[in-house]
Amino acid sequence: MIDEEIRSVIDRNYYRAEKILQENMAILHLMADALMKWETIDRWQIDDLMAGKEARPPMESGDMKDRNSPESSCNGTDHSSLKPKQSFA
Repeated sequence: MIDEEIRSVIDRNYYRAEKILQENMAILHLMADALMKWETIDRWQIDDLMAGKEARPPMESGDMKDRNSPESSCNGTDHSSLKPKQSFA
């Protein structure tokens, strides 16, 4: 009985993960392209990707403080409200 319940939980969450990936396939491909181009991506690039946009180029480490300022390359856009379509928790 325990094994059946564990199998049920695993199967249910496998299909849930597969559905999330399929629903966000465009974002997944944009993220893969950005990773192939730059090898790593920062949180601002992830914000771009989650909004369905192509990721901006990475900033140099000395420029990171500039991205936190209101005049950053985000053009004043508040990206804090960007969230995936579905919770991953």
